[in-house]
Order: sequence, then structure tokens, then C-alpha cells
Amino acid sequence: SSRFTVYVLFISAFFPKQSGTVMFFIYFTSVFFAILLALILKKYIFKNTKEPFKQGFYPLRMPSIKTISRNMWFNSRLFLKKITGAILIASIVIWVLSYFPNNFENKNIEKSYIGSIGKFIEPVIKPLGFDWRMGISIITGIAAKETTTGTISMLFQKEHKAGNDKQNLIENLQSQVYLTGDRIGQKVFTPLVALSFMFFISIYTPCIATITTIKKTTKSNKWTLFVIAYTSILAWVVSFTIFTIGGIFI
Repeated sequence: SSRFTVYVLFISAFFPKQSGTVMFFIYFTSVFFAILLALILKKYIFKNTKEPFKQGFYPLRMPSIKTISRNMWFNSRLFLKKITGAILIASIVIWVLSYFPNNFENKNIEKSYIGSIGKFIEPVIKPLGFDWRMGISIITGIAAKETTTGTISMLFQKEHKAGNDKQNLIENLQSQVYLTGDRIGQKVFTPLVALSFMFFISIYTPCIATITTIKKTTKSNKWTLFVIAYTSILAWVVSFTIFTIGGIFI
């Protein structure tokens, strides 16, 4: 659900007439990969692992207003805590890195610290059709997937004197072109790039909260790093496949 804002943004911008189909396709593929990888891991990685069988049945009761209200408050508080925590901190860090060392004089974000980070990782994500700004949004998404859309808005609004509403952001994404490099004059975002990006977001490394949960559950740095590595590699392979095969037919 935390990735939903990314899907809505790019589907609205590049697949408005096939929005339901594209959304279903992304979710269906995500579930397919989850089941497929679970079967592969069970057969080859955890084949000697045996878990004790546990079965318990709890009495079914109609939930009371007090129980519902308590659960609503608990989950709402967790969500607000997440927003004011990782997302707020990530937004502040992105803002600072995007303005320095320009000292607020040079508005070229490409020359900022965050631009340098994006340029550093660009060779890895370029085969997927991504530019350095999309790489930055992928990195910030590790803090919390909700920050991905905010990062995209911040980075791609810089070159346009437009408002911050959704429609203006969509128009900015649709009109972005490469100003330098071997892709100069080409569109930064196309339907194929948008699809490749959404699949990468749906598969790659989970957010810090999930990683922390994996660490506490497994009590192992090895398995935690394994999850981070294999999800990132899988995301790269899937996006590369989509972008490469799609480029043949488009």
C-alpha cells in the first residue's frame, strides 16, 4: 500500500485510459513473484528447515466499539509516527542535499550533493531507462516508500515554475527531456520507462521499518542482507527485461 502513491502518479500520467488494467497487472505480477520466490527459497534455501506444527482456534466474537476504536487509534498513531519520523527526516535530508553546496545561489540541482549521488549511481540504473533523479527517489524510498513520490515531485519540479499540485507534476513528468548526454532531446519519461520504474519500485528493497522487522525476526544480519540483495537484484532484472523487450516492439 505504501507504493500505491507511485502507481497512481505514473498511471495517471502515462496510462490514464488503461489505469485499472495496469494497476491489476502490477499487483498480479507482484503476487506471482512472491509465490514463485517462496517456492524457490523453500526448495533450495530452506529445504532442511523444519518448523513445529502449531494450530490454535480462537473463539469468534462480534468486535465491540471499544476494540475497534482502540485498533483504529493504534494503527493511526503508528502511521502518524511513521510520517513524522522517517518521511519527515528523509524530506529534510533531501532538501538540504539538493541546495548545498550551491549556497542557494545556483539553482542547478545537478550540481548539488544529491545530484552528485544520483550521477554516481546512474550507470547502474541507466540500462533500465532511469536517469539520476529517479535513482535518488529509489534511494530515498528505502527510508519509506511514501517518500518516493515526494522526492520525484521535489526533483522534477525544480526545472519548472509550476505549482505543487498533482496535475502540474504530471505535466512536468510528461514534458521532461534530457538536456545533456547521449539522450539529449529525448523524453525522460515514456510509458515504457514509467512501467519499468513502477515494477522496480514494487519489487526492490523494502523500507527500513520492514528491514528492521526482518532483522528482529530472523536475528541474523546475513538473512537481512540477503533479503535486501535478492530483492534489489530481482527488481533490476525485471525492469531491465521490461525496458529491453519493450524497446524492441516500441
